[in-house]
Amino acid sequence: MHDTSHYRKQGHKECIDEMIDNFGLYNTIIFCRITAYKYKYRIGLKANNDTKTELEKIAWYENKEKELLQRYFENE
Repeated sequence: MHDTSHYRKQGHKECIDEMIDNFGLYNTIIFCRITAYKYKYRIGLKANNDTKTELEKIAWYENKEKELLQRYFENE
């Protein structure tokens, strides 16, 4: 997997967790769904980006969406 250290500023939560705090769980779920779609849409089109990395990003956002959906429905 690729380096993900750029998703966390020193002294802060991971970006996705701050998104939940700032925009809410539901909106972050939608963000994950849309972002996975974006990566699927442009797979193989972005210069200097291998398909394996793009597939990993798609999987990450789809898995995060599932995780957050489960949390969302547990809290209803």
